[in-house]
Amino acid sequence: MTPKTYNVDDVKAVILVGAPDFGRCPLATRMNRALWPIAGRPVLQQLVEHISSQGVRRFVICYYQDDCGIEESLDFPKHLNVEYRVENLPRGTAGCIRDAADPKQDQLLFVFPAATTAPPDLHELISAHREKAGLMTIFFAPMAGGLQQDIRDAQIYVCEPEIVKYIPAQGFFDSKENLVPTLVQAGQVVAYAQLTKPVGTFRHWTEYIQAVKEYLVNLPEGDLLHRGFKQYDSQQRVWIGQNVTIDPSAKIIGPALIGDNVTIEANALLFGPFMLESGVQIHEQALVSESVIWEHAVIGRQSQIQDALVDRITRLSSCANVNKQVVVRSSGPVSLFSDWMRQVFARTGDRSTGHGSAFEDTLLRRFSKPGGQAAGLLLFLAVFCCLLTAYWNPTLIELWQTWMQSDEYSSGILVPLLAAYVLWDRRKALLQCPIKPVPAAVLFLLGVQILRLIGLLIWSPSLERLSLFLTAGVLIWMVLGWRALKAIFPVWLYLILMFPLPKMIEWRITIPLQKWASVSAVFCLETLGFQIIREGNIININGTLVAVAEACNGLRMLTAFFVVTGFVVLLSRRKLWEKIIILISSVPIALLCNTLRLTVTSIAFMYLDAEEWEKAFHDYGGLAMMPLALGITLVELWFLSKVVIDPDVQLAKTDVIVRKKANP
Repeated sequence: MTPKTYNVDDVKAVILVGAPDFGRCPLATRMNRALWPIAGRPVLQQLVEHISSQGVRRFVICYYQDDCGIEESLDFPKHLNVEYRVENLPRGTAGCIRDAADPKQDQLLFVFPAATTAPPDLHELISAHREKAGLMTIFFAPMAGGLQQDIRDAQIYVCEPEIVKYIPAQGFFDSKENLVPTLVQAGQVVAYAQLTKPVGTFRHWTEYIQAVKEYLVNLPEGDLLHRGFKQYDSQQRVWIGQNVTIDPSAKIIGPALIGDNVTIEANALLFGPFMLESGVQIHEQALVSESVIWEHAVIGRQSQIQDALVDRITRLSSCANVNKQVVVRSSGPVSLFSDWMRQVFARTGDRSTGHGSAFEDTLLRRFSKPGGQAAGLLLFLAVFCCLLTAYWNPTLIELWQTWMQSDEYSSGILVPLLAAYVLWDRRKALLQCPIKPVPAAVLFLLGVQILRLIGLLIWSPSLERLSLFLTAGVLIWMVLGWRALKAIFPVWLYLILMFPLPKMIEWRITIPLQKWASVSAVFCLETLGFQIIREGNIININGTLVAVAEACNGLRMLTAFFVVTGFVVLLSRRKLWEKIIILISSVPIALLCNTLRLTVTSIAFMYLDAEEWEKAFHDYGGLAMMPLALGITLVELWFLSKVVIDPDVQLAKTDVIVRKKANP
C-alpha cells in the first residue's frame, strides 16, 4: 500500500468513552472514567483541548446511552467541531470508528480512549503510520511508573478511511478481536508502533493515580497559567488556584496541584505528587501523601491519606487511616448514618498536643478536655446502658439466679469485678490508646441484636448470653476502634467466664469428668494401700461406700480455677506463650486438685461417723483446694521465670556488672 500524505487539518479524532464499569472499580461504576478530573476539568475535556492545540478541529465522541451526563459535563470552545454519537446498543471500538467516519471525506482517523491524561504528539503518530504503510497502526506505550522495557497497549489507533469497508454497518465489532483478524485475512497490513512516552491511559483508580503522578511530574506551566493557576513554591513545583488558604505551619513538598478554594490548616503535611481539587479541606495535623482528593472532600484532623483516591463530597473523620484505597461516597441510608456518626465522633476530636503520636486521638485527650469533648464516650455509655436495660429481663436476672443457686458457676459473679480491677490496673496504657471509631460496626451491632431476638424466640438462654457478650465487644469496636478493642480484647474475652456453659456442652463433659474423678480417686487410694472396689461411680473402700456424685465431677473446681488463673494471667507481665501455657495447665491442675479432694474426702468418710462432719468436710473441702491450686500455679510461674531468661534482661545485668567493674 502506498502511504498517503496527511497533515493535522485532514485528521478526525474519534474518542471512545467506553461503557460504565460495573464491579471492577467502585468509583467508575458511579461516574464514567472520562469525567474523572485533572486540574479541575474532566479528563475527556482536557484530552480534546490538548489534541485541538495541535491543529485538529473535528472530533467525534462516542458514548453509550446510559452515560447521560457526558455532554452536560463538557464545555468546548465554539471553534471546535465536536459531534456526539450515542450508541443505543454496544457497537465495539471498530463499530464506533465506522459510525464516526465520514464516507464523503478523505480523513485520517485518530482513535483515542477518553481516559487519557497525556496524549502523544500527533505528528509522531502520523510519521509512524506513514512509515509502517499500513491500513491500520496500533500503538503501544511505556507503562507509567514501570521499567523502560515494560510496554502496554495504548488503545490508540491510526486508521485510513478505507478501513470502514471491513467493518459491518450493524452489530458489535471489536478492533482487536474482530477487525484485526478481518484485515489480516483480507491481506491488508496491520502495523504496530511504539511511542516514546507514557500516554497516561487508565482503566482502574490505581492507574488513574499513577497517571496523575506522571502529569504532575511534567506540569504544563503554560497551560496552568492560562487556566488561572499560579506558582506557590517554584522550588517545590507547587501550583495553586484562586482563594487558596494555607497555614504557614503547613508543610508542602511537590510536585503538587491545588485547586480553587482549598483550605490547608496548621501542621498539615502534604507530600507530592498529589492533587487537591477545588473546595478540599485539609484539617490540622493531617497527612496526605501521593494521593488524589476530589472536590469538596474533607480530610479530618490527624488523618493519614497515603497513595489513595478520595471521592468528591466525602468527609473523612478525625484520625482516619486510608492507605492504598479508594474512598467512594455513597448515598445509601447506611452511608448517611455512617457519615452522621463520623461527624459526631469528629467533633469530639482533640485539638491540643498531649501524650501519644501527633496523628493519634486518645482517651486521655478526650477526658482531659472540658465540656463536650467526651461526647462520643458519653454516647457509648448511654447506648450501653440502654442495651443493658434491654437485657435486664430475662437475661441478667437468670444469670444472677445461676450465680446464686449453682455451685458450678457461683464463681462467675467475681468475673466482672476482677475484670474491672484489671482495667483499672491498665488504665495508663488504655488512656493512651488511639481512638478511631468504626461507624459501620453498627451493622454488626444490629446483627447481634437479631441473634438475641432469635434466642428469645427459640427459648435459648445461651444465645441471649452470647448476644450480651458480643454486644459489649461490638460497642467498644464501634466507638473506640480496632486498636482500642485490641488493647481491651483480653479483658473482654475474660468476661465470657461469667456465663454458664450451654446445656449441650455441659452434658457432654459432665459424665466424662465424673468418670475421670472416680477413676483417678481409685488410683490414688490404691496407691496408698487401700482395698478398692469400684462399681460405676460408687467406690467401696474397705467396706465403706463412697458415691462420687455429679456435683463432684470437678466442673465447679474447673470453672472457679479458670476464673482465678485468668485473673492471674491478666495481671502478670509475662510473654504471650507463657500465659498460654499457664492457661492450658489450669485444666490438669484443677483436675488434680479435685482428685486430691475426692481422695481425702473418701478417707475421711471411712473414719468419720458424724453426718455433720462428713457434710462439712465434703462442702468445704473444695474451698481448701483453691489455695493449693493457686500455689501450684505460682510455683509454675516461678519455674518459668527460672527456666526462661529474657535476653534483654541478661544484657542489662551484664552491662551493670561491667559498669561497676569500670567504676570501682
